[in-house]
Amino acid sequence: METDIEILRRIGSFIQQERLRQNLTQSELAAQAGLGRSTLSLLERGEAVMLPSLLQALRALNRLEVLDAMAVRPEISPIAMYKTEMKQRRRARKTAAPDTLAAEPDW
Repeated sequence: METDIEILRRIGSFIQQERLRQNLTQSELAAQAGLGRSTLSLLERGEAVMLPSLLQALRALNRLEVLDAMAVRPEISPIAMYKTEMKQRRRARKTAAPDTLAAEPDW
């Protein structure tokens, strides 16, 4: 299991590599993100920064989709899934022709 420091360094490395891939200097990205260059430098080094700073950097890099992995998705319990499956029709039934429904029985 990764330590907090290792995770921060991995995040910082991601920000730095993405910045370099987009051919931006720290000053350029910091300005686009509305951050100080020193804050961006701390982030890239894996130092603790405020969460909004990370979000601003990701937004400026157009990489907010990396947060999709943390999206909460509703899970269906096995019992609810079973009940849903049981409610589904399993057979087709023939419907009577419309004229036979209205006809009087021959008694």
